[in-house]
Amino acid sequence: MDLDRVRTRAREVVDRCGVDVLAVLKADAYGLGAAGVARALVGVVQGFYFYSLDEVRALRQVVAFDTPALVLRGDLNDVHDFLEARATPIVWDQADAKRLRAACPVVSVDTGQQRFACHPDALDDILRAGAVTQVMTHATRPDQVAQFDELTRRAEMTLGRRLRRHAAGSGLLDTPAAWFDAVRPGLALYHDAMTVTTNLIDVRASVGPTGYSGFTSSTGRHGIIPCGYTDGLRAGSCVINGHARLVREVGMQSAFVETGPHDRVGDPVTLLGPGVSVSELANHWGTSAQEVLVSLSRAGRRIAP
Repeated sequence: MDLDRVRTRAREVVDRCGVDVLAVLKADAYGLGAAGVARALVGVVQGFYFYSLDEVRALRQVVAFDTPALVLRGDLNDVHDFLEARATPIVWDQADAKRLRAACPVVSVDTGQQRFACHPDALDDILRAGAVTQVMTHATRPDQVAQFDELTRRAEMTLGRRLRRHAAGSGLLDTPAAWFDAVRPGLALYHDAMTVTTNLIDVRASVGPTGYSGFTSSTGRHGIIPCGYTDGLRAGSCVINGHARLVREVGMQSAFVETGPHDRVGDPVTLLGPGVSVSELANHWGTSAQEVLVSLSRAGRRIAP
């Protein structure tokens, strides 16, 4: 885990956007370790973004930080829990806004994701109920940003006061219109900060169909690594001795990889890192880069040197 790289990425976002940066630490910072990431980012970013209040509590036990801590599932806890944890709930319901009023909740308004957000027609009533000064959305497209801008400007006129606004995650950091008063990067901070490596524990010439599925190695050779789907691994790219190879079949705690003529037992295998990017694996796996990080972080904690 390269925390210097995470810190550098955060400083780049701060410099580029010129607004507050709320670093996403949910799911243990995408599996990379929220405590280490938070220590690296204290004094660089202006706040943190979590999924649950339990994440905030756990982090405060090991890291001292005074920056705001926003919690997405604000509907799950009592207002005294938030005040004690020095956390800010996110709400999308008028009753929750009233119930958590003393914790100065943030209202989330829906612009397309249809989750964790109120209908636009309910925004004004929820803003009034919680004496709210901050509003957000989970935007992924410019048209959603434009809708959010229109909704919040209209709400400001109705309420007669300015609202603090944020909409952009990592996918909209190149869209200045989405920056508003703060941005919430996650993947942009972490995408190339983790390396996962293991070693070959068996190497041999392939004789006919191999493994459970009966695959055929394109090199005529294969090896075994001590990493499987229990560790979050899937079939895809890897690097062995500087050569691009493939993880061909993944078992519970081990996997088959294609090997070259000079690969030997004990040689290192890079599952994520130089030569194997998170975006490349996401394409191979047919999933998101975020899921790749969260999945392989389990393998990293178990097998990395």
